[in-house]
Amino acid sequence: MTVGMVAAQLKPVPNLICKWAQERGCMREFPLANARLGALPTHFVSVTSEGIKIKGLRFVVPDFEPTEENGINSNDWLARARKGRWKVEIGIEPSTVNYIWLRHRPQNGEPVTIKCELSKEHDGWRDFSWIEYGLNKDEYRSAIAHYQETTLRNIRAWTRGVISATSAQAIAATAPAREGLSAAAQIAGTAERRELEIAESAPNKRSYEMAADDDFFDEAQWGKN
Repeated sequence: MTVGMVAAQLKPVPNLICKWAQERGCMREFPLANARLGALPTHFVSVTSEGIKIKGLRFVVPDFEPTEENGINSNDWLARARKGRWKVEIGIEPSTVNYIWLRHRPQNGEPVTIKCELSKEHDGWRDFSWIEYGLNKDEYRSAIAHYQETTLRNIRAWTRGVISATSAQAIAATAPAREGLSAAAQIAGTAERRELEIAESAPNKRSYEMAADDDFFDEAQWGKN
């Protein structure tokens, strides 16, 4: 309430105050879009070498007048963040995780609001509200924890059992051949023996390729030109 409003015995009601100011030319014009953005919930988050991260989601920092002194060159920001992070102010629309609004405040200029899109790697969360994202992420974490404590634990136990049994069988099967040999003697020639086994078990590659070519141009199948 200004002195003039009090003198005019104006009631402290927002609509009446607005009307009184409009009639006397006291209103300042301000873009509705900027006013809306200014009313969004504010958070301060770190700029990282991967962009802006919030609650596990990454948002891409776009270029904004990159050639100007107070502009934003996204590559420069990411490079600087590798050496040390810093905080920036953002606005979040609770209805969507698709983007956030970066409130860039140049040292020698007017503040600007820049839209930062959700990174494509998080497309699975696109079109969620922040509440939905939080609830679903909690369910996802719970499902992962359950999997790790049950199915994954059982798989790992089964794998360890198979490895143990296979190792025991291999040791038993090769025991006669290793009897009386030192550790060095047992190891010697292992690579050569393995190469020989592979060579003996593998088909003749050249013969296979020629046969394949002959089959491909079989006149009985394709007919004569």
